[in-house]
Amino acid sequence: MRLEEYKTKYIAEIYASAKTEREKGIADILITKIYNLGRYNAYDLAFTLYIATKEAVSEEMKKVIENALRDLQSIEW
Repeated sequence: MRLEEYKTKYIAEIYASAKTEREKGIADILITKIYNLGRYNAYDLAFTLYIATKEAVSEEMKKVIENALRDLQSIEW
């Protein structure tokens, strides 16, 4: 997966999966980190995605975040 494809896919999916105010706050943080994603801050994004899966979010959002974490490893830099 190319970096631009990753950003487009997960910014849209995370935004769409956020339903409550708490989830929208978490989504804002994740979207900002994904938008600014580059080779040197990928570890920071991975850590933030991992922490977000442990938060009290809906199963739909949790599944999107887990997929984003998994697909982060397949980005072609």
